[in-house]
Amino acid sequence: MPYKDPERGRTYFRQYHQAHREIRSAQQKAYYQTHREGKLTYAREYQQAHAHEHHEASLAYSRRNTEKKRGYYVAHRDEQRASMRAYYMAHREESWAYTKEYQRTHPEVLKATQERRRAAKLRSPGTVTSGQWRAICKAYGSRCAYCEEKTKLTMDHVIPLSKGGSHTPDNIVPACRSCNSAKSAGPPKPLPAIRLLL
Repeated sequence: MPYKDPERGRTYFRQYHQAHREIRSAQQKAYYQTHREGKLTYAREYQQAHAHEHHEASLAYSRRNTEKKRGYYVAHRDEQRASMRAYYMAHREESWAYTKEYQRTHPEVLKATQERRRAAKLRSPGTVTSGQWRAICKAYGSRCAYCEEKTKLTMDHVIPLSKGGSHTPDNIVPACRSCNSAKSAGPPKPLPAIRLLL
């Protein structure tokens, strides 16, 4: 019979669960084993249908608990590294296959990572995320900023990193391989007027 006072009902069930913890745990495990495939299928379908919300919630949690997570990692650094190393060694083939497939389906993430590493080696200030890189490409209509060809794009630093340019969104334009190679570490090239309005 439902309680008229919800808080009273919650208190009762909380106390009941604590008093019968072992029995409840055994019941839950038995139920899970009996309905394992159905629950896994439901979980996969739910995650796929709510991927965006799940991603946003994960980012929000990470932002709220950044210091806590960093503190835990520093305090357990050796354990964390040993655990990750052991997992990698036990699942090496799957890890390679996953990484290769992810890079194939997310080229903008790979490009952002490669350019971030190159900028770090040159000690250039700033950073550009894969999301910012996608936004830059979208602003230029997914075309080369110089010849306006719609082809595979690369990050071009208007002021080259080797000349002191920053690795920031305001110093990056999308460029085809040909235009990027032709410009190389030379001075900034003029952009088409239509693109300057973006």
